[in-house]
Amino acid sequence: LMRVVMVILTGLMALSAVLDLDMVLGAFAAGVIVRALAPGNFTMIEGELRTLGFSFLIPLFFVTSGMTISPGAVTTHPFLLVSFIGAILLVRGLPIVVLERFHGTVERVNWADATRIGLYSATGLPIIVAVTGLASSTGIIPTWLASLLVVAGALSVLLFPLLSFLLGRAVGKRD
Repeated sequence: LMRVVMVILTGLMALSAVLDLDMVLGAFAAGVIVRALAPGNFTMIEGELRTLGFSFLIPLFFVTSGMTISPGAVTTHPFLLVSFIGAILLVRGLPIVVLERFHGTVERVNWADATRIGLYSATGLPIIVAVTGLASSTGIIPTWLASLLVVAGALSVLLFPLLSFLLGRAVGKRD
């Protein structure tokens, strides 16, 4: 069954490339087809697909995405890079902080815990890589801007969990 899945995935991704569509669309369509073909056996194959995806395909996606980064754009526009990191935190993290503090997904939490949850929620590399790759390949945004956005997303994945951890340690020592 795993071989069938790989044939379907490869075929639909190749078809996406030939039709000049985003390969993510082909991968998504393969998932829909596999689910329709193996509804009873899906739990068995799901573990194998997760292993293959997380150990090979996702890292390969990020390696090829990282190869498109322009280091010159990052060094030329450091203020814009910092601004993008702040914007990611503001747009993705702040709403979560407010929601968790005043409503809570399970229960309302204090400001420190809400901030920690917001920091983790603000990390945003995969969607940024996918959207900027599509936008730069179609000419909607220049490649230097896509590079800045992807690096900002990568730094959010590096910095925000670290800040959350440090905040947790600081609050823990105070209590």
